[in-house]
Amino acid sequence: MSSGTVNTVITDNVAEITFFHPQSNSLPGALLMQLAAEIEKQEQ
Repeated sequence: MSSGTVNTVITDNVAEITFFHPQSNSLPGALLMQLAAEIEKQEQ
């Protein structure tokens, strides 16, 4: 089973962060931490 993904695309200085997990109503802790880290990275 897939552990999920976090993807970022930056266009014209706008970051679009998308995330996916096979169980769409549940995000495991590791994926949440990856998502939070990507958001923090883009705030800089």
